[in-house]
Amino acid sequence: MVISCCCLLWNVKKVKKLFSISLPEDLISALDEIAEDSDCSRNEVIKEFLAYCVKDEEIVDEVFPPIEDEEEEETEEDSEEAEAESKEDEIEA
Repeated sequence: MVISCCCLLWNVKKVKKLFSISLPEDLISALDEIAEDSDCSRNEVIKEFLAYCVKDEEIVDEVFPPIEDEEEEETEEDSEEAEAESKEDEIEA
């Protein structure tokens, strides 16, 4: 697989900050393979992936599903309880 490395998604003139992360060895190996095939550095590959994924709301929501508000959860639970009580009342009647 040949991938051409173009830094189209990331503006390199933006302020950069350095940080480190721990990754499993199999993920590092996969990133290294992509970097080698595309003639890019591992850093460029990671930067491009992150820039692409962060901009895609579907990907973000798939990986990190939105958390419902506690009030919404309580309302759903309350309506389910009310529906169950209503069915119980119908059965008793």
